[in-house]
Amino acid sequence: KRYAMKQESPSFPDLSGAKRGGGGCQDTYYIQQAGLASASGVMSLVSKVIAEDLTRYSNQHAEFMKSPIAELKFGLSLLQTNTLYEERFNKYVVPMVYGNNSLNWQQAFDVFKLYCNQVLNNIKL
Repeated sequence: KRYAMKQESPSFPDLSGAKRGGGGCQDTYYIQQAGLASASGVMSLVSKVIAEDLTRYSNQHAEFMKSPIAELKFGLSLLQTNTLYEERFNKYVVPMVYGNNSLNWQQAFDVFKLYCNQVLNNIKL
């Protein structure tokens, strides 16, 4: 089994917790809509976190060690295809974060995925 399915990835946290609902999707949506962050601004930090995770967790996850970017993209695809995340987003995040503002899972996730891919496609390890 792949790491993203077994347990929380050090670089790509499990977003299934009820308190966290849809995880970073809601934060990223508002931040991106306000133009407050760019992918280039976080690439150095993400690169450092991945390098640290490779050192710390290399003996726990061969797929991540072999190809960390591919494995992080795999985790992102799990968020997109597993309806559990959409259900939790709608149940917990929408009422708590968005209130009367109409935003659905797909809108929030599309912004989150775009941002993640901008970072992952351009990161230097």
